[in-house]
Amino acid sequence: MLTAVAVAAACSPAAPASPASPASSAVVLTVDSTHPGRVLPADYLGLSFEASVLDSPLLDPAGSNLPQLLRDLGEGRIRFGGNSLDRVTAWSPDAGRPLPPWAHARVTPEDLGRLGRLAALTGWRVDLGLTLGHFDAAAAAGEAAAARRLIGSGLGTVDIGNEPDLFSAGYTHAGYSYADYRSQVDRYRAAISAAAPGTELAGPDTAGSGWLAAFGRDERSGLAFLTQHFYPLTRCGGNRPTIAHLTSSATARREQHAAGVAVSAARGQGLPLRLDETNSASCGGQDGVSNTLASALWMVGYLLTAAQQGVNGVNVHGGLAACRGYTPVCLPGARGPVAGTEPDVDPIADLSLGAGRVGPSGKARLTAQPDFYALLLVRQVEGGRWVPVTPDRTGPLESFALRMPDGSIRLVLDNPDPHRAMTARVRVDEHVANRAVLLLTGPSLGATSQVTFGGKEVTDAGSWQPRTVERASIADPVVQIDVPAASAALVTLSP
Repeated sequence: MLTAVAVAAACSPAAPASPASPASSAVVLTVDSTHPGRVLPADYLGLSFEASVLDSPLLDPAGSNLPQLLRDLGEGRIRFGGNSLDRVTAWSPDAGRPLPPWAHARVTPEDLGRLGRLAALTGWRVDLGLTLGHFDAAAAAGEAAAARRLIGSGLGTVDIGNEPDLFSAGYTHAGYSYADYRSQVDRYRAAISAAAPGTELAGPDTAGSGWLAAFGRDERSGLAFLTQHFYPLTRCGGNRPTIAHLTSSATARREQHAAGVAVSAARGQGLPLRLDETNSASCGGQDGVSNTLASALWMVGYLLTAAQQGVNGVNVHGGLAACRGYTPVCLPGARGPVAGTEPDVDPIADLSLGAGRVGPSGKARLTAQPDFYALLLVRQVEGGRWVPVTPDRTGPLESFALRMPDGSIRLVLDNPDPHRAMTARVRVDEHVANRAVLLLTGPSLGATSQVTFGGKEVTDAGSWQPRTVERASIADPVVQIDVPAASAALVTLSP
């Protein structure tokens, strides 16, 4: 049992804090290390992209620093889908073949071969969406067979369609129901089984949880996991979410309710659940919100809370071009719409547009956005086993604890309050000899650059190594943890 005893920063009344010196508050935590729970999966983290970027040269391991960025996050899952999957993207076994009139993006065997090389180099698995919005079971089976051949063991699953539960409110499927979807999926599955036997399926890749239980029941055989999308906020329809909206208790309640409903539906069918497309606000996110330190701090809490509730994995949606809205990585100077603002494609423009973003080796240098630093932090606790921490929230501070395979305990303390630092003294009831702290921080809550984790930015080559690790040996049973305003701390307590 670890007991954290909070103390005030000073015993006597303090003068009012100036803006340059935020006020400090105390927090009381109890971490019960003797009752470990579920493991946070080692492949919990993933990225999600629009299917329309599958022809991007940035997915070629020889063409960019993307492989190193992926390795920074362990061995996760990379998913391709989004609105562009059903609206504008067609399978094209011959690059010279004309596209159907509805499509203006194509997926070719060359594109799948690039994914195979990327997966082999990084250990990441590929979850590939197959177009359903323009029904063509033969084309989907052909793409699945090519993926099995060209991606090989790196192919995780195929998904049939993107957000089919919204087809009835979309472009060609008025009155589209689950029964319609079920009938089409049956025909796709038969074609895929004949062309690419043994291919694993995930789905239903819906916007909401209404079809999860039925799909899990009907597709249990050969279904790897259930998939659903979730965005707590939206920029669609002229909405303009703010940082206050993102970090509000109302948004947190909405997130917890959505995850709880989805996890319950999946557990009822004995299946894992993956939120395979998620981020802060649908329709591309909001500039000045979704690409800030505030979003990174929000994401730390959001992803870890979802995992505690039983979500088995997440794929954070983004793009490979424009550095606007939401995206964990981007190419500065590249033109193109924000990812998720379909039916437009998210193309890669001339790489020379990003001055200085092509290195001496000719590789394009993607840059890490604030949300990437949140993923770096969460990566450090993958593979750990949850242990109870109470309270898990004190004011703005969220607290998480995991027992790691090496025996250490890692605490994540997430403080999005820009005006109040948190100070705690932790009394340890088991042998702990050392404490190490890595901080996720930036110039301000609204900062879109100069965000660091462990005092270090991700390099142009795509690598990250902490520069500032605050270490201290423990001479008595008390450990003090200071969490600055607008920051998150990863604290390792080791024997």
